[in-house]
Amino acid sequence: VQRIITVLDAHKPISSGLTNETAYTANAIRNDYLPKTLLAYREIPAPDRWQYDAALMSQLSALDDATAAIARDVTCQAASSLKANGAFIAERLASS
Repeated sequence: VQRIITVLDAHKPISSGLTNETAYTANAIRNDYLPKTLLAYREIPAPDRWQYDAALMSQLSALDDATAAIARDVTCQAASSLKANGAFIAERLASS
């Protein structure tokens, strides 16, 4: 859970460069999917929760995988922006 939140928080400042779908998914994981998953698990009476540990772990794993994909998208977008900026600077300063 903490890793999911940490990754989403780390990439929040630059997520404006993401596609609408990816930004929507990041927001949905943070504000909807993760809280609802944890709430549903907590609503199971404590003595019975152990029976649903595998279901919880499966859902958290899916959310973690999606979060890792978002982090890769953010990194790729940032790298592309850096490369484009470098090309612009090189071209701009070449005539100086």
